[in-house]
Amino acid sequence: MGFSTGNTFCVIMKSTFDCNLNCSYCYQKGVSKGSSYPRMMPLLIIKKTIEKFRDAGYKRLELQWIGGETTLPGIKYFRDIFDLSRMYSDNSFQVFNRVQSNCTLLNESWFSALSDFSDVFDLSISYDVYLDYFETIQEMPEKKSRLIFNKIENNIDRLVEDAVDFGVLVTVDLERNISPREMFDKLIQKGIRKIAFQLNYSHVFDFGISSKGDLYIDFLKEMFKFQYEHNLRNVKDKVYIRESLYLQRYIQSNEYSASSCHNHASLCNSYMWSIDTNGDVYGTCDSFVRNFDDKVESIIIGNIAVESVEGIMFGEKHQRLQEVFFNLRNESKCLKCSFYKFCNGGCPVYKSENNSLETFNDKSGYCNYMRKYFSLIENEDVNFFHSAI
Repeated sequence: MGFSTGNTFCVIMKSTFDCNLNCSYCYQKGVSKGSSYPRMMPLLIIKKTIEKFRDAGYKRLELQWIGGETTLPGIKYFRDIFDLSRMYSDNSFQVFNRVQSNCTLLNESWFSALSDFSDVFDLSISYDVYLDYFETIQEMPEKKSRLIFNKIENNIDRLVEDAVDFGVLVTVDLERNISPREMFDKLIQKGIRKIAFQLNYSHVFDFGISSKGDLYIDFLKEMFKFQYEHNLRNVKDKVYIRESLYLQRYIQSNEYSASSCHNHASLCNSYMWSIDTNGDVYGTCDSFVRNFDDKVESIIIGNIAVESVEGIMFGEKHQRLQEVFFNLRNESKCLKCSFYKFCNGGCPVYKSENNSLETFNDKSGYCNYMRKYFSLIENEDVNFFHSAI
């Protein structure tokens, strides 16, 4: 459970909760934007975050910027952040920024920054792929949604034209009749080569969707097959699918701690926190920042503006939360599961009933999906698809 210096720490930073879109699947919908929180994270909190992780002895700090729409505070705001990152980086400590965006606000200033600051930041785009789907999930006039989607498409084309190294995050909605072949071909034709898929959060949180888990696994299997076929034909122009990379690490290294934060052998809050715009530190990913009902106080473990990293890490709130996480990951019913060696107990919040951090429902949609996903490791008809990565 303890404190580890000399490694990488990941902090998910909330630049703002404001957003210029209204995606129906967003896990931040309905989150409080109360007046007690700054509309955007002050640069002073960012500066203190960098300084305190440096002083704690870490060699690398990754700041993952997520909103709201992350880029709403503007390019000057982020240029200041990138300048801070450079100022504090040296041979013993590196700061790197990963910016997640809906791609609607990118302009010439942002394209210049992608060139000027490529040593301290990269970009990932949330991309809905199809106009009709984008229109469905946005509560806005059709004409406006079409204009916005066209801007997203044009900005992605510009990123490809400028040879920017970027990836996309695609939400998969199982209520739609999705053609994996059609989606894969469109992504490839757009010039996109780094792809991550995210099951719609309404399906992840649902505890009665075993058929949904089957559908998503079938979708991934098809995508892995298309990736394999493409990469065999295009050795110098390969496609990388995140979910395939996770499985490849298991298959090639035989180390069952090489996957995402959900399945890492270490507790996630030993190497990853989230920080709200007011400096509150959450011992979880940003999925639960201001989004945890009456449990929110139990996952706030300190405030980076007034406490040191060591003070938060060894503080009573963080230690108590780690104990809860450890116990939920090591329940007897989990330890008896044949997939435990892969999942390491999974995410304690997602798998606990109603995300309560109190009880574990072994029939949860989350666990059902994870078991099916990890079953692909031992499926000889599927695992060779990752060999072309």
